[in-house]
Amino acid sequence: MIRFILHSYVFRRIIILELVFITILWTSNKIFDLIWGCTSTVPLNNLNDVYDPPLNYDNFNKVNIKLLGLDTICIEGNKRIKDPNSSKTYEFYDTLGIRLPDTTYGYTNKIFFKFENSVYPDSIFLVVSRTDSKDIFWKQIFFSTVTINNLNKFSEYPEKFRTNYTKLVDTDLLKDNDTIINQAIEFFNLNKDNFEQGDCFTNSKNFNEVCDKFALPCRILFLQGGDANYFGYNDHIGYPIHAICEVYSSKSKKWFVIDPTYGFEFKKENSLLNAVEICNKIFFGREKEIIQDSILITKRSLVGRDYFKYYENIFYTSNEVISHFKSGIYKYFYKNYNFSTYQYTNKMLPKQDGFYYIGIKSSLYLILFILNINFILFIIAVRLLQYKRVKTNPSNKN
Repeated sequence: MIRFILHSYVFRRIIILELVFITILWTSNKIFDLIWGCTSTVPLNNLNDVYDPPLNYDNFNKVNIKLLGLDTICIEGNKRIKDPNSSKTYEFYDTLGIRLPDTTYGYTNKIFFKFENSVYPDSIFLVVSRTDSKDIFWKQIFFSTVTINNLNKFSEYPEKFRTNYTKLVDTDLLKDNDTIINQAIEFFNLNKDNFEQGDCFTNSKNFNEVCDKFALPCRILFLQGGDANYFGYNDHIGYPIHAICEVYSSKSKKWFVIDPTYGFEFKKENSLLNAVEICNKIFFGREKEIIQDSILITKRSLVGRDYFKYYENIFYTSNEVISHFKSGIYKYFYKNYNFSTYQYTNKMLPKQDGFYYIGIKSSLYLILFILNINFILFIIAVRLLQYKRVKTNPSNKN
């Protein structure tokens, strides 16, 4: 039976067709990436993906809210919660009823709940409005004393959403860690000559290591100006890539830029600026609002418009963990897709958008796959017709 299949007309031609298909698939994959000519990243559409507080500094009260039918909602807390008037014990979930408007156009539901170890209860004002349909109501949150993380959706991984008290830093640092930031800056300045002097990445790595010694949240970002299709040095446009650091201040409750190469932090009035804020100010022509403050003993020189051109594109490490199998698919079939990097820009080119890249290339793969299946079906159909003719007309046998 196996020998018959291996020597059959259909099997041999399908094998040849599949070899041709694999060759075309491999060739089109290489040609597509060559024509694309640009690394495509994950577009940063939600700033919370990069500007949420570090996990060990995240002690804010957050909830997810999900509707259950017309008159009930369920609240999931990042810490254990309960209805303050209820005798139930604290849990991560609680179900509360809401009132629908009867004779009036709308009704404001004042929903109260209390987090464990909190002194005062928190609240959400949920306004329910009538519509022309009997069983359809508009529901809108007008006020909340807590951060609402998800609407009508619970966390996919509850253990990541919940606050782990054992991983939090000291309570005083949650309120104000600026003293630690100043100590790290002073240490860097005093030991500057002991560090390896080098390019912007080396300088940023040195400062990042100092911050690690002080358990200070710090990360390295990459900026890209000029032509975003170039990476590294280019004779025509100089150095389009620049590395900087962002440090988290719990007093200001934000990440802000420190450039270890030029020794600057940047402000608007008394507000420290992060990389995205600088990017937006440059894009909208308001760079004159940016105040440069020398804090590190490095170049200590004023920078102008040419420096801020670096902030046209900002790259963050996403820290996304994916399976080895999925990573292998990306590396082979989507070589130009960088799934571990977020990119923020005010003028992202389609070629830089990783979703755009995956969408077009997946369409190409789908077209080739459909053509391959159709050719296989065509070969089988032709063979069946030939067999039918021979069977209905035995005199035509070879």
